[in-house]
Amino acid sequence: MTRPLPRLAILVFCALCGFPGFLDAADMPAHHGPDGFRNNYPHEAKHSFWLWKWEQWREGVPGPPPGGWQIPHQKADVAALTANRSKPTVTWIGHSAFLLQLAGMNVLIDPQFSERASPVAFAGPKRIVPLPLGLDELPRIDVVVTSHNHYDHLDVATVEALARRTGGGPLFLVPLGLAGWMRERGAQRVEELDWWQSRVVEGLRFTLVPVQHWSKRTLWDTNRTLWGGWAMQGAGLNVIHAGDLGFSQDARDIGERLGPFDLALIPIGAYAPR
Repeated sequence: MTRPLPRLAILVFCALCGFPGFLDAADMPAHHGPDGFRNNYPHEAKHSFWLWKWEQWREGVPGPPPGGWQIPHQKADVAALTANRSKPTVTWIGHSAFLLQLAGMNVLIDPQFSERASPVAFAGPKRIVPLPLGLDELPRIDVVVTSHNHYDHLDVATVEALARRTGGGPLFLVPLGLAGWMRERGAQRVEELDWWQSRVVEGLRFTLVPVQHWSKRTLWDTNRTLWGGWAMQGAGLNVIHAGDLGFSQDARDIGERLGPFDLALIPIGAYAPR
């Protein structure tokens, strides 16, 4: 004879299995929507890439000169970075990628070491300035933090190479929804965070903070994974990498809750209003 399960047992089972039918929308954070994530503050709808290029042309925004951009650059001191165990340093790798040495830890932020930021290797935005150091020249990496899933911030080849490093690779800290993607690329240690959540790694605190942006990697996953910036506190210093920070109240919120900051890394590129 089959006996019916008590209602409490059914609820517990469904909760353990992650069954969404019992989630109360009132209990969800405001930035968790039924179709994905959303910003804290309303903003204008995104314009298309081609409309943005048209506006650039109409406003007379200069393009690259003949022969391409001539931008000063220099190689990083690889030996000094490798030997360093205590001095806080920051190395700009390019675009939004940085190597931060803080509290005896080596942290990679939004690492992108490929020639192009694109789903394909033969087309898409191409690197203008040579890398100051290669993937094989990096010191031991303890933590990798990712702000969001756009191709210029999250690169398949880079993640796979880091995941293959000795000892199982670094710890990857990512916004909600990206852990599965990371594990599929070989990452063994991955942790997801929501806005304002923190993780302390050997005395260095990482906090995912909200910024005005969005996420998309394919035609069907718009805003299905979270985005943000990373505040990092340790050894008496307070550092923030803002991911892609659109103009909004979020910046003031971050400053009031976690500031003041000693160093702010704020990528600025395709931005409106100008």
